Amino acid sequence: MKFIFLFLALLLVSCKDDAKPCPPEKICPPEKICPPEKICPECPVCVHEGFSLKGALGELHAVVKADYLLEYAPIKEAMQKIIAEVTADKDILPALINGQVADPKKFTGVVWIGNCTATIIGPKTLITAAHCTRTNVSFSVGGTKYSGSCMSSKEYPKNTTSDFTLCNIKDVVNGIEYETINTDPSYVAKNQKIMQSGFGCTKWGKQLDGKFRIGDSTVLSTPSGSSYDYVTGRGEDGEAVLCSGDSGGPAWGFMEGSNTERGKQISVNSRSNTTTRSYLSSLATSGFKALLSDYIDKHGAQICGVGNFAENCKGIQPVEKSFTLQTKKFVVGATIVPEHSAKVEAIKAKITELGLLD
Repeated sequence: MKFIFLFLALLLVSCKDDAKPCPPEKICPPEKICPPEKICPECPVCVHEGFSLKGALGELHAVVKADYLLEYAPIKEAMQKIIAEVTADKDILPALINGQVADPKKFTGVVWIGNCTATIIGPKTLITAAHCTRTNVSFSVGGTKYSGSCMSSKEYPKNTTSDFTLCNIKDVVNGIEYETINTDPSYVAKNQKIMQSGFGCTKWGKQLDGKFRIGDSTVLSTPSGSSYDYVTGRGEDGEAVLCSGDSGGPAWGFMEGSNTERGKQISVNSRSNTTTRSYLSSLATSGFKALLSDYIDKHGAQICGVGNFAENCKGIQPVEKSFTLQTKKFVVGATIVPEHSAKVEAIKAKITELGLLD
């Protein structure tokens, strides 16, 4: 027993004699290796320090590696700036006969393209009427200008009911909710109510006022044969009817069990008789599906309502996105909320850049 006590005493003395100066404030400088605790009990143990930050984008759980604890505060501050980022509201830039002025912030995917109304149905895809443009398109969202090239139905203009164009936008449109399209013929039936919309006039010959309007209308007939039209509206009874400037805009079916909450986009505004009837080119037709197939083959586009794409899509509930990212300075586990899921790659890039600082 005496032998054991003597051995321990010698070990402690030896450790004190060999101990290196302790780093200040129990932090191990990057240029030094912290001695193991069993050799230097008096020296602080090198540990990882972690933090968790919550904000509009979601939540980051970061662990700063021991060799970079001196940079703990700057790293945390930089991460706070990332997680605190908030997407600003994107106002629509500049009517519908018998329509009502709508809150544009609830229809962020509907835009004015200079002569017609159009809808953004994916990060880089816009849909409008073929008679509005068959080549190029330009528009603004939240003060940012966008442009793209367009592809129309091969049947247009020979078949005037095939009045749809898909446009590939050069840059991703962020910060908005994309509208979800419907290609199922059973989604809308005769005598069903739908919601029409547009930036057009409220009376033929009247000047546009730049306001976005919506209005209910009844489906009087559905597409048949080579006609891709929904014929809608009882303007004589006060229902919505298309006016100049509404062309290219969307009409929607209603969510199940609701007569106020719009569901999927069913058509593109095409024509009207100026007083009582509207003619809408249906997306649940062979003509549009052929165009859609050609467009996706050419551009590989992600479109709400096509396949499994769901990010920022109206009526499709996306899921949180999570990832783990490791740099030389720290390890980050992140959960990004659905409304900002499109920013995951940008967030990763910012974090990676932060981790590679000298």
